[in-house]
Amino acid sequence: MRVGRWEIASVLDAFFALDGGAMFGVVPRPLWERQLAPDARNRIRLAARCLAAVDREARRVVLVGDGIGEKWDPKRLDIYAVDRSGGGLDAGLARLGLERADVTDVLLTHLHFTHSGGTTRHRPDGALEL
Repeated sequence: MRVGRWEIASVLDAFFALDGGAMFGVVPRPLWERQLAPDARNRIRLAARCLAAVDREARRVVLVGDGIGEKWDPKRLDIYAVDRSGGGLDAGLARLGLERADVTDVLLTHLHFTHSGGTTRHRPDGALEL
């Protein structure tokens, strides 16, 4: 999609799963499970997507949210059924002809792990970096 000079695109970071009952609240399970069948652990599959706004003329890349990130231990990978088989944020940006270094601005709308978990990552020496 284009808005003026800006190219707007969805960037998939990962899929993950959360408890269906918690996600749908007071909506009875028989209603929501028709649309989104839960797994054996009552989790529904969700997507962690970021919004990329790209102005190639001005060399600006604004990322709204930065996904769930890569700092997951095996236990939490299992609990949240994290699926990064699509390559994560880097692969999503690459599909747009971009890389992390091209991002000029990151807008975090809120600090849920699914929206801001990618703000930091581990360097090879284990230290965190933006």
